[in-house]
Amino acid sequence: MLKLNKKNQNKAVEEVLEDFIKYCRVKNLSSRTIKYYKETYGIFADFYDCSRNMSEIDKSVVEDYILHLKDREISNTTVNTYLRGLRAFLYYAIMPWN
Repeated sequence: MLKLNKKNQNKAVEEVLEDFIKYCRVKNLSSRTIKYYKETYGIFADFYDCSRNMSEIDKSVVEDYILHLKDREISNTTVNTYLRGLRAFLYYAIMPWN
């Protein structure tokens, strides 16, 4: 299980995403980067019910997501691209200073 920032422990995944996008805008990330994160999240949301609590995401969810992507017969490079975006989002969720 993720060791979430306390403010994210009782939020739905989709709520944390809203906070993450706001954080990206505050950090002055490019619109293309923010678009990439939103698209990556959208692909994850096709797999996972993002109205669920953020604290329910654990290693097995991520592993099942990887298998789901591989079952779609997309390239390993694309799988890794999606995982990079998801990792940035999950890292944000655990940051103690956000």
